[in-house]
Amino acid sequence: MKMPMLVVLVLFMASQAYAGTVSLTGTCSYTTGNPYVNFTLSNGGNEAATNINIAADLSGALVRNKNYYIGLLGSNSLASMSFDLAPVGIGGYAGYFNVSYDQGGTVEDSVFPCMFYFGKETYGRLVINNTVRENGNVANVDVSVANPTSSDTQIMLEIVLPEGIVTPVEEYSGAMINADSSKNFAFELDGIPQGTSDTGFVMLSYGNQSYHFSSISSFVVKGNATASKSSEISLLPFYLFSSLAIILFALILRIIIRDIATSSHP
Repeated sequence: MKMPMLVVLVLFMASQAYAGTVSLTGTCSYTTGNPYVNFTLSNGGNEAATNINIAADLSGALVRNKNYYIGLLGSNSLASMSFDLAPVGIGGYAGYFNVSYDQGGTVEDSVFPCMFYFGKETYGRLVINNTVRENGNVANVDVSVANPTSSDTQIMLEIVLPEGIVTPVEEYSGAMINADSSKNFAFELDGIPQGTSDTGFVMLSYGNQSYHFSSISSFVVKGNATASKSSEISLLPFYLFSSLAIILFALILRIIIRDIATSSHP
């Protein structure tokens, strides 16, 4: 009766020895004179992501095919796709790709920003800075926009986060930044998942009669934890469980050999 219990224990330990993780990275590319934005999604983890939905939100552009679906993205693999945009004004634009996927029966979300240009690469002079104040699963993102130019400028300021985090105010549209001055804005974040770390982005957009300008600033918020959900998992438990499994397997072999020897020599 001892041997079956040991076999069950070995199987249990072997099941505990595997710890999978999905680690997605998204990058975008463009050609200034071409109305397309390319997006590449890669998985650097040791487990496949499934049921992947990719939604493009590219500010200032009408996206003709804004959604893609990928059934499976395996470990150390990538997928590329192209988004067709309607013509917009000349200049730089900020956008993002929201990616949702299944990992081990749980739906996860990630956001990847994208800067792209139409007709001409433009770089504005307005500057954004942000600081994060955290309290449990609630955080406040304070944003400062500085205008060192001699002209008053009307802006659009938008915050972008993975799905599930609640932001009562998601954008400030039409806010005016006076010449040679700065202005402060605040975003409140609620529902940050406990035990995770999420990256968000603040996107600034504005223009004049000739060109459009955009810039992106990133920040990190944590829900009572210091480790990111996409961080690497320690290999110590794997080696520990593997060693125990080997020891138990050797013990089983010893019992089997002893029983065979006993039965052959009554």
